[in-house]
Amino acid sequence: MSIEELRDKYKVSDAVFEGVKAAKKWKSGRQVEENEFTKAVEDFKTAPIDGRKEEAKG
Repeated sequence: MSIEELRDKYKVSDAVFEGVKAAKKWKSGRQVEENEFTKAVEDFKTAPIDGRKEEAKG
């Protein structure tokens, strides 16, 4: 399915959708598996705001 169809199916907000597209470097119309899309959305929603890959220490 296209990422736009999956956005509608899973009721992903525009802000989250655009963030996922930027993070994954996906262009409009891209075809992905549903599990890849839902994982990308979940990863985006739970990622640190400043883009860190690991938790800050100290």
